[in-house]
Amino acid sequence: NDLARCRLWGRVNGPVLLVVFAVGVIQGVLAGAPADQLLFGLVPLNPPGHMLHLATGGLATFLGFTRSAD
Repeated sequence: NDLARCRLWGRVNGPVLLVVFAVGVIQGVLAGAPADQLLFGLVPLNPPGHMLHLATGGLATFLGFTRSAD
């Protein structure tokens, strides 16, 4: 069922994105809040990227765990 797969995607990837947000913010604070940084030396992050991870992770988690109207 497509709805079940979509909800599973939100349940798995939403929290992952929220963890990436938290790790990026913590790393940014520990590094003295630079404008741009690298997450583990691999993934470029910046404040707009943090907000994007927070918004998409929160929305995916919300949609993954809410009940459908059926």
